[in-house]
Amino acid sequence: MICVVSAPVWNKWFLLSDLDQRQLGTDLAEMSEICQLVASPESKWLAVVSVPEGHPILEIVDLPRLIDNGHYRVVQRIDPYPGTLSIDRWDRGCLLIESYMLLTRLGKNRRPLDEDGLEEPELFSMDPQTGKITRLNPPNRDRH
Repeated sequence: MICVVSAPVWNKWFLLSDLDQRQLGTDLAEMSEICQLVASPESKWLAVVSVPEGHPILEIVDLPRLIDNGHYRVVQRIDPYPGTLSIDRWDRGCLLIESYMLLTRLGKNRRPLDEDGLEEPELFSMDPQTGKITRLNPPNRDRH
């Protein structure tokens, strides 16, 4: 298990298991306040959402590299500004992300090209290998 201990000026990252307990590093994520950490089922990726002042950044990290040598290697990143996002879960090798922003069209800065956002949050799937993002069907809602 990876644990992040936050304080006003730093985050300390730890690996906690029956076989190994050690510090991995300090202030590894782009932003200072970690709000979500979700490892992929096969332990290949770690999805990290960090949020200072209400603005989240999603990073997908090479988990074995982080555990083996403390190197925080970001393989994919999304900055949903001016909107937000949250991790839903891992599903069949992809990360499912919920957002009010259209995440299928990102600029070079990995921010959505359309800043208007969506009327309701929708679910997106991101392939950590390629970075390809697919818009999934919105949740079933009663429509009149």
